Amino acid sequence: MALNLVSIVSQFLTPDTVARIAMALGIDRAAAQKAAEGAIPALLACMGNAAARPGAPQQFNSALESLPDLSPSEMASNIGASGSSLADTGANILSRLFGRNTQQSLGAAVGKFAGLGESKGMSLLGMLAPLALSALKTNSQGTGAGNLVSMLASQKDQFARAIPAGMASLMNAEGLGDALGGHMKSAATAATAPARTAAKTARPHSNWPYLAIAAVVLLAVGVFYFNENRGRQVANLGDMQARVADIETGGLDMTKRVSQSIADLNRTLDGIDDARSAASALPTLQDMSSEIRRINGSVSQMPESSRTQLAQVVNDNLPGLDRRLDDVLNKPGVDGVVGPVVRNLRAQIADLGSTASAAAPQ
Repeated sequence: MALNLVSIVSQFLTPDTVARIAMALGIDRAAAQKAAEGAIPALLACMGNAAARPGAPQQFNSALESLPDLSPSEMASNIGASGSSLADTGANILSRLFGRNTQQSLGAAVGKFAGLGESKGMSLLGMLAPLALSALKTNSQGTGAGNLVSMLASQKDQFARAIPAGMASLMNAEGLGDALGGHMKSAATAATAPARTAAKTARPHSNWPYLAIAAVVLLAVGVFYFNENRGRQVANLGDMQARVADIETGGLDMTKRVSQSIADLNRTLDGIDDARSAASALPTLQDMSSEIRRINGSVSQMPESSRTQLAQVVNDNLPGLDRRLDDVLNKPGVDGVVGPVVRNLRAQIADLGSTASAAAPQ
Protein backbone atom coordinates (compact mmCIF):
# COMPACT_ATOMS: atom_id res chain seq x y z
CA MET A 1 0.00 0.00 0.00
CA ALA A 2 1.37 3.42 -1.00
CA LEU A 3 2.39 5.82 1.75
CA ASN A 4 0.14 8.83 2.33
CA LEU A 5 2.69 11.60 1.98
CA VAL A 6 0.33 14.35 3.15
CA SER A 7 -0.23 12.47 6.42
CA ILE A 8 3.48 11.78 6.82
CA VAL A 9 4.28 15.50 6.72
CA SER A 10 1.17 16.66 8.59
CA GLN A 11 1.95 14.48 11.62
CA PHE A 12 4.68 16.97 12.52
CA LEU A 13 2.16 19.81 12.60
CA THR A 14 1.74 19.41 16.35
CA PRO A 15 0.27 22.08 18.66
CA ASP A 16 3.81 22.97 19.69
CA THR A 17 4.87 23.39 16.05
CA VAL A 18 1.81 25.53 15.31
CA ALA A 19 2.62 27.69 18.33
CA ARG A 20 6.19 28.15 17.07
CA ILE A 21 4.93 29.14 13.63
CA ALA A 22 2.47 31.61 15.15
CA MET A 23 5.19 33.20 17.28
CA ALA A 24 7.66 33.40 14.39
CA LEU A 25 5.10 35.07 12.09
CA GLY A 26 3.49 37.24 14.78
CA ILE A 27 0.00 35.79 14.25
CA ASP A 28 -2.49 33.89 16.40
CA ARG A 29 -2.54 30.11 16.56
CA ALA A 30 -5.81 29.74 14.65
CA ALA A 31 -4.39 31.63 11.67
CA ALA A 32 -1.15 29.63 11.85
CA GLN A 33 -3.10 26.35 11.94
CA LYS A 34 -5.24 27.32 8.95
CA ALA A 35 -2.23 28.54 6.97
CA ALA A 36 -0.21 25.38 7.63
CA GLU A 37 -3.12 23.06 6.82
CA GLY A 38 -3.52 24.76 3.46
CA ALA A 39 0.19 25.10 2.79
CA ILE A 40 1.28 21.48 3.35
CA PRO A 41 -0.79 19.78 0.61
CA ALA A 42 -0.27 22.76 -1.71
CA LEU A 43 3.48 22.57 -1.14
CA LEU A 44 3.47 18.84 -1.87
CA ALA A 45 1.38 19.41 -5.01
CA CYS A 46 4.02 21.82 -6.31
CA MET A 47 6.75 19.34 -5.39
CA GLY A 48 4.84 16.63 -7.25
CA ASN A 49 4.74 18.81 -10.33
CA ALA A 50 8.45 19.61 -10.03
CA ALA A 51 9.19 15.90 -9.61
CA ALA A 52 7.64 15.17 -13.00
CA ARG A 53 10.05 17.47 -14.86
CA PRO A 54 13.27 16.39 -16.59
CA GLY A 55 16.28 16.63 -14.27
CA ALA A 56 14.10 16.35 -11.14
CA PRO A 57 16.30 13.73 -9.37
CA GLN A 58 19.32 16.03 -9.54
CA GLN A 59 17.33 19.05 -8.33
CA PHE A 60 15.79 17.18 -5.40
CA ASN A 61 19.11 15.59 -4.51
CA SER A 62 20.64 19.07 -4.29
CA ALA A 63 17.71 20.17 -2.11
CA LEU A 64 18.16 17.20 0.23
CA GLU A 65 21.89 17.88 0.56
CA SER A 66 21.17 21.45 1.66
CA LEU A 67 18.96 20.32 4.57
CA PRO A 68 20.34 20.71 8.09
CA ASP A 69 21.48 17.48 9.74
CA LEU A 70 18.34 17.20 11.89
CA SER A 71 15.50 14.71 12.20
CA PRO A 72 12.01 15.91 11.22
CA SER A 73 11.06 16.27 14.90
CA GLU A 74 14.21 18.28 15.64
CA MET A 75 13.52 20.43 12.60
CA ALA A 76 9.97 21.12 13.79
CA SER A 77 11.35 22.14 17.19
CA ASN A 78 13.80 24.46 15.43
CA ILE A 79 11.07 26.51 13.69
CA GLY A 80 11.23 30.10 14.91
CA ALA A 81 14.22 29.42 17.17
CA SER A 82 16.57 32.33 17.78
CA GLY A 83 19.35 32.36 15.20
CA SER A 84 17.68 29.66 13.11
CA SER A 85 18.24 29.88 9.36
CA LEU A 86 15.62 27.23 8.59
CA ALA A 87 13.24 29.61 6.80
CA ASP A 88 16.05 30.97 4.62
CA THR A 89 17.14 27.43 3.78
CA GLY A 90 13.57 26.56 2.82
CA ALA A 91 13.17 29.68 0.68
CA ASN A 92 16.34 28.83 -1.25
CA ILE A 93 15.19 25.24 -1.73
CA LEU A 94 11.79 26.31 -3.09
CA SER A 95 13.35 28.87 -5.41
CA ARG A 96 15.51 26.13 -6.95
CA LEU A 97 12.73 23.53 -7.15
CA PHE A 98 9.82 25.74 -8.30
CA GLY A 99 11.33 28.91 -9.73
CA ARG A 100 10.81 32.34 -8.19
CA ASN A 101 7.46 33.07 -9.88
CA THR A 102 5.77 29.86 -8.72
CA GLN A 103 7.26 30.34 -5.25
CA GLN A 104 5.82 33.86 -5.00
CA SER A 105 2.43 32.81 -6.39
CA LEU A 106 2.18 29.99 -3.88
CA GLY A 107 3.16 32.35 -1.07
CA ALA A 108 0.48 34.80 -2.18
CA ALA A 109 -2.16 32.05 -2.23
CA VAL A 110 -1.21 30.83 1.26
CA GLY A 111 -1.20 34.40 2.57
CA LYS A 112 -4.67 35.13 1.17
CA PHE A 113 -6.06 31.80 2.38
CA ALA A 114 -5.18 32.57 6.00
CA GLY A 115 -5.34 36.38 5.79
CA LEU A 116 -1.59 36.81 6.37
CA GLY A 117 -0.31 38.65 3.31
CA GLU A 118 2.19 37.35 0.78
CA SER A 119 5.36 38.00 2.78
CA LYS A 120 4.18 35.89 5.72
CA GLY A 121 2.86 33.26 3.34
CA MET A 122 6.34 33.06 1.82
CA SER A 123 7.94 32.86 5.27
CA LEU A 124 5.63 30.01 6.26
CA LEU A 125 6.54 28.06 3.12
CA GLY A 126 10.22 28.57 3.96
CA MET A 127 9.65 27.04 7.40
CA LEU A 128 7.62 24.09 6.13
CA ALA A 129 9.68 23.11 3.07
CA PRO A 130 12.71 21.69 4.96
CA LEU A 131 10.41 19.91 7.41
CA ALA A 132 8.40 18.36 4.55
CA LEU A 133 11.50 17.21 2.64
CA SER A 134 13.08 15.80 5.79
CA ALA A 135 9.93 13.84 6.64
CA LEU A 136 9.65 12.51 3.09
CA LYS A 137 13.33 11.58 2.95
CA THR A 138 13.02 9.63 6.20
CA ASN A 139 10.11 7.61 4.79
CA SER A 140 11.52 6.98 1.31
CA GLN A 141 13.46 3.82 0.60
CA GLY A 142 16.96 3.74 -0.80
CA THR A 143 19.57 6.45 -1.04
CA GLY A 144 19.49 9.63 -3.07
CA ALA A 145 16.41 11.38 -4.38
CA GLY A 146 15.24 8.93 -7.05
CA ASN A 147 12.70 7.12 -4.91
CA LEU A 148 11.43 10.36 -3.37
CA VAL A 149 10.91 11.88 -6.81
CA SER A 150 8.95 8.83 -7.95
CA MET A 151 6.70 8.97 -4.88
CA LEU A 152 6.00 12.67 -5.32
CA ALA A 153 5.23 12.38 -9.03
CA SER A 154 2.89 9.43 -8.46
CA GLN A 155 0.76 11.22 -5.85
CA LYS A 156 0.10 14.55 -7.58
CA ASP A 157 -3.63 13.95 -7.80
CA GLN A 158 -3.80 12.90 -4.15
CA PHE A 159 -2.07 16.12 -3.15
CA ALA A 160 -4.59 18.17 -5.17
CA ARG A 161 -7.54 16.43 -3.52
CA ALA A 162 -6.08 17.14 -0.06
CA ILE A 163 -5.92 20.91 -0.66
CA PRO A 164 -8.77 22.83 1.07
CA ALA A 165 -11.35 24.17 -1.36
CA GLY A 166 -10.56 27.84 -0.75
CA MET A 167 -6.84 27.26 -1.08
CA ALA A 168 -7.26 25.43 -4.41
CA SER A 169 -9.30 28.33 -5.78
CA LEU A 170 -6.68 30.87 -4.71
CA MET A 171 -3.89 28.81 -6.26
CA ASN A 172 -5.81 28.70 -9.51
CA ALA A 173 -6.37 32.46 -9.36
CA GLU A 174 -2.61 32.98 -8.84
CA GLY A 175 -1.88 31.07 -12.04
CA LEU A 176 -0.83 27.79 -10.45
CA GLY A 177 -3.52 25.78 -12.24
CA ASP A 178 -1.55 26.02 -15.49
CA ALA A 179 1.80 25.79 -13.74
CA LEU A 180 0.77 22.45 -12.23
CA GLY A 181 -0.38 20.90 -15.48
CA GLY A 182 -4.06 21.65 -14.88
CA HIS A 183 -4.73 19.25 -12.02
CA MET A 184 -5.19 22.17 -9.63
CA LYS A 185 -7.78 23.68 -11.96
CA SER A 186 -9.98 20.64 -11.53
CA ALA A 187 -9.75 20.91 -7.75
CA ALA A 188 -10.49 24.63 -7.84
CA THR A 189 -13.45 24.24 -10.18
CA ALA A 190 -14.93 21.46 -8.08
CA ALA A 191 -14.45 23.52 -4.93
CA THR A 192 -16.16 26.63 -6.23
CA ALA A 193 -19.09 24.96 -8.03
CA PRO A 194 -21.24 24.51 -4.87
CA ALA A 195 -20.66 28.13 -3.90
CA ARG A 196 -21.77 29.30 -7.33
CA THR A 197 -24.91 27.12 -7.16
CA ALA A 198 -25.75 28.38 -3.68
CA ALA A 199 -25.24 31.97 -4.76
CA LYS A 200 -27.69 31.52 -7.63
CA THR A 201 -30.44 30.03 -5.46
CA ALA A 202 -29.94 31.85 -2.16
CA ARG A 203 -28.58 35.26 -3.13
CA PRO A 204 -29.52 36.28 -6.67
CA HIS A 205 -28.39 39.86 -6.06
CA SER A 206 -24.77 38.67 -5.63
CA ASN A 207 -24.60 38.08 -9.39
CA TRP A 208 -24.95 41.76 -10.18
CA PRO A 209 -21.57 42.05 -11.97
CA TYR A 210 -22.63 39.39 -14.47
CA LEU A 211 -26.07 40.94 -14.84
CA ALA A 212 -24.40 44.30 -15.44
CA ILE A 213 -22.22 42.81 -18.16
CA ALA A 214 -25.24 41.12 -19.73
CA ALA A 215 -27.19 44.37 -19.66
CA VAL A 216 -24.37 46.30 -21.30
CA VAL A 217 -23.97 43.64 -24.00
CA LEU A 218 -27.72 43.65 -24.72
CA LEU A 219 -27.68 47.43 -24.93
CA ALA A 220 -24.77 47.27 -27.35
CA VAL A 221 -26.61 44.76 -29.52
CA GLY A 222 -29.71 46.96 -29.47
CA VAL A 223 -27.70 49.98 -30.56
CA PHE A 224 -26.10 47.96 -33.33
CA TYR A 225 -29.37 46.77 -34.83
CA PHE A 226 -31.62 49.76 -34.35
CA ASN A 227 -29.38 52.77 -34.89
CA GLU A 228 -29.97 53.98 -38.45
CA ASN A 229 -26.61 55.66 -38.79
CA ARG A 230 -23.96 53.01 -39.55
CA GLY A 231 -21.10 55.13 -38.24
CA ARG A 232 -22.87 55.71 -34.95
CA GLN A 233 -23.61 51.98 -34.74
CA VAL A 234 -19.95 51.12 -34.80
CA ALA A 235 -18.95 53.91 -32.40
CA ASN A 236 -21.61 53.08 -29.85
CA LEU A 237 -20.97 49.36 -30.06
CA GLY A 238 -17.27 49.95 -29.51
CA ASP A 239 -18.03 52.10 -26.48
CA MET A 240 -20.26 49.41 -24.99
CA GLN A 241 -17.56 46.76 -25.57
CA ALA A 242 -15.03 48.96 -23.80
CA ARG A 243 -17.38 49.27 -20.82
CA VAL A 244 -17.81 45.49 -20.76
CA ALA A 245 -14.02 45.06 -20.80
CA ASP A 246 -13.72 47.58 -17.97
CA ILE A 247 -16.15 45.57 -15.84
CA GLU A 248 -14.53 42.22 -16.66
CA THR A 249 -10.91 43.25 -16.00
CA GLY A 250 -11.43 45.82 -13.28
CA GLY A 251 -10.00 48.52 -15.54
CA LEU A 252 -12.11 51.20 -13.89
CA ASP A 253 -10.35 50.53 -10.58
CA MET A 254 -6.85 49.73 -11.84
CA THR A 255 -5.67 53.35 -11.98
CA LYS A 256 -6.94 53.91 -8.43
CA ARG A 257 -5.07 50.81 -7.26
CA VAL A 258 -1.83 52.07 -8.78
CA SER A 259 -2.30 55.56 -7.34
CA GLN A 260 -2.97 54.06 -3.91
CA SER A 261 0.08 51.78 -4.20
CA ILE A 262 2.34 54.72 -5.04
CA ALA A 263 0.88 56.74 -2.14
CA ASP A 264 1.42 53.78 0.22
CA LEU A 265 4.97 53.39 -1.04
CA ASN A 266 5.73 57.05 -0.35
CA ARG A 267 4.34 56.72 3.19
CA THR A 268 6.45 53.60 3.77
CA LEU A 269 9.56 55.36 2.50
CA ASP A 270 8.88 58.23 4.92
CA GLY A 271 9.30 55.79 7.80
CA ILE A 272 12.68 54.43 6.71
CA ASP A 273 15.61 56.19 8.39
CA ASP A 274 18.06 53.41 9.22
CA ALA A 275 18.66 49.67 8.98
CA ARG A 276 16.20 48.86 11.78
CA SER A 277 13.30 50.80 10.28
CA ALA A 278 14.20 49.36 6.87
CA ALA A 279 13.89 45.82 8.26
CA SER A 280 10.46 46.68 9.66
CA ALA A 281 9.35 48.05 6.29
CA LEU A 282 10.68 45.10 4.28
CA PRO A 283 7.52 42.92 4.42
CA THR A 284 5.38 45.88 3.33
CA LEU A 285 7.69 46.62 0.42
CA GLN A 286 7.59 42.96 -0.63
CA ASP A 287 3.78 43.00 -0.61
CA MET A 288 3.81 46.18 -2.71
CA SER A 289 6.11 44.50 -5.21
CA SER A 290 3.68 41.60 -5.52
CA GLU A 291 0.75 43.98 -6.04
CA ILE A 292 2.55 45.89 -8.82
CA ARG A 293 3.53 42.58 -10.44
CA ARG A 294 -0.09 41.44 -10.49
CA ILE A 295 -1.28 44.76 -11.93
CA ASN A 296 1.40 44.63 -14.62
CA GLY A 297 0.13 41.22 -15.67
CA SER A 298 -3.38 42.64 -16.26
CA VAL A 299 -2.48 45.69 -18.36
CA SER A 300 -2.90 43.94 -21.71
CA GLN A 301 -6.52 43.05 -20.81
CA MET A 302 -7.50 46.62 -19.98
CA PRO A 303 -9.43 48.82 -22.45
CA GLU A 304 -7.56 51.63 -24.19
CA SER A 305 -9.04 54.44 -22.09
CA SER A 306 -7.90 52.80 -18.85
CA ARG A 307 -4.41 52.08 -20.22
CA THR A 308 -4.05 55.76 -21.14
CA GLN A 309 -5.04 56.87 -17.63
CA LEU A 310 -2.76 54.29 -16.04
CA ALA A 311 0.23 55.36 -18.15
CA GLN A 312 -0.33 59.00 -17.20
CA VAL A 313 -0.51 58.24 -13.47
CA VAL A 314 2.69 56.18 -13.50
CA ASN A 315 4.69 58.49 -15.72
CA ASP A 316 3.63 61.59 -13.75
CA ASN A 317 4.76 60.04 -10.47
CA LEU A 318 7.89 58.21 -11.62
CA PRO A 319 10.45 61.09 -11.58
CA GLY A 320 9.60 62.11 -8.00
CA LEU A 321 9.46 58.49 -6.89
CA ASP A 322 12.92 57.83 -8.37
CA ARG A 323 14.35 60.67 -6.28
CA ARG A 324 12.64 59.39 -3.13
CA LEU A 325 13.98 55.88 -3.67
CA ASP A 326 17.52 57.18 -4.20
CA ASP A 327 17.32 59.30 -1.04
CA VAL A 328 16.16 56.32 1.04
CA LEU A 329 18.85 53.97 -0.30
CA ASN A 330 21.53 56.55 0.53
CA LYS A 331 20.62 56.49 4.23
CA PRO A 332 23.11 54.57 6.44
CA GLY A 333 22.49 50.83 6.51
CA VAL A 334 19.32 50.93 4.42
CA ASP A 335 20.63 49.67 1.08
CA GLY A 336 21.90 46.43 2.59
CA VAL A 337 18.45 45.62 3.99
CA VAL A 338 15.92 46.73 1.35
CA GLY A 339 18.12 47.57 -1.63
CA PRO A 340 17.12 44.58 -3.81
CA VAL A 341 13.39 44.88 -3.23
CA VAL A 342 13.44 48.67 -3.68
CA ARG A 343 15.31 48.39 -6.98
CA ASN A 344 12.93 45.68 -8.09
CA LEU A 345 9.97 47.93 -7.21
CA ARG A 346 11.50 50.80 -9.18
CA ALA A 347 11.91 48.56 -12.23
CA GLN A 348 8.40 47.12 -11.89
CA ILE A 349 6.77 50.56 -11.72
CA ALA A 350 8.82 51.78 -14.69
CA ASP A 351 7.84 48.66 -16.65
CA LEU A 352 4.20 49.26 -15.73
CA GLY A 353 4.35 52.77 -17.18
CA SER A 354 6.12 51.56 -20.33
CA THR A 355 3.70 48.68 -20.84
CA ALA A 356 0.65 50.88 -20.36
CA SER A 357 2.08 53.57 -22.69
CA ALA A 358 2.92 51.05 -25.39
CA ALA A 359 -0.54 49.52 -25.21
CA ALA A 360 -2.39 52.84 -25.13
CA PRO A 361 -3.52 54.52 -28.39
CA GLN A 362 -1.09 57.05 -29.79
